[in-house]
Amino acid sequence: MRTLQARTRLSPADLDTIRQLAGECNQFEELTMKLNWPSLQSRAGQVTDDFMMIEDRRLVGYLALYAFNQQEAEISAMTHPACRRQGIFKQLLAAARSTWPSDGSPTYFSSASKNRPQPAVV
Repeated sequence: MRTLQARTRLSPADLDTIRQLAGECNQFEELTMKLNWPSLQSRAGQVTDDFMMIEDRRLVGYLALYAFNQQEAEISAMTHPACRRQGIFKQLLAAARSTWPSDGSPTYFSSASKNRPQPAVV
């Protein structure tokens, strides 16, 4: 069974599982995931910026929001290679969007690796 967990702050255990997932995705895709580790380690705990999809106590999907200002932010997301094409990213993105202000949300950019679709504005 899968559960989606939203976080305002990441624990050391959360960071370890994110690193492990990033390593698996990096190896599978032959790329380096763009994750801002200093930002992830120092979340203030006031805003929900991290979304984790857990299956059988294992992280299978992760989405991080990095807000630069009120108008612009970036999304970094990954799904375990064995769990792709199952709607995990879609669920993570929907959860993230539900936290955006109703009076106008910032423009979010997602980044893509080479040999993959180009970055998109969400």
